[in-house]
Amino acid sequence: GTLATGNGGTGATSFTPGITMADHWYKNSSSTGNQNPITGWTRMANTGQGGINAGMTESSGTFTFPSTGVYLVKFNFNFSVTTNTERFAQFFIRGSTDGFSSSNTAICQATDGADNFSGNSDIDGGGNEMNTLYDVQNTSNNKIRFSVEFQGGSNTTLIGSSGGQGITTAMFIRLGDT
Repeated sequence: GTLATGNGGTGATSFTPGITMADHWYKNSSSTGNQNPITGWTRMANTGQGGINAGMTESSGTFTFPSTGVYLVKFNFNFSVTTNTERFAQFFIRGSTDGFSSSNTAICQATDGADNFSGNSDIDGGGNEMNTLYDVQNTSNNKIRFSVEFQGGSNTTLIGSSGGQGITTAMFIRLGDT
């Protein structure tokens, strides 16, 4: 911005206003088994869902940032278990410094398991949220993916929704300059 001028001042400042980008995505269908990367994402567009200059793009599970900066990346996941052979699930936010040509670093990890993962007859599932700060210094190279590994079997489903209810979601908020 600019400020009102007085006494011959220019009014120019280097002030950058608060959050300049926020974007929200959801997994648009359920999928079973390990996934790296998790695919099937759609931008949240339900009534009441908002964004600020929503500029993230996604292709085959890889998210590209619209500009450099430090971003808060949030990943909410929900899953269901269909057999008692599952033990736990590991979820990852993965980052890259070369557009995922060869680098693929787990920058945040969450492990989730329900009591019923130990072989009890009650089978259901779980869910959780994980967050990280990601420094995007180059929009061609710094990208994000999400992945899941189910331990003990492959009969676990990551829950999505074609109606956009936001059961498994990703959120990106640009906090400031890098």
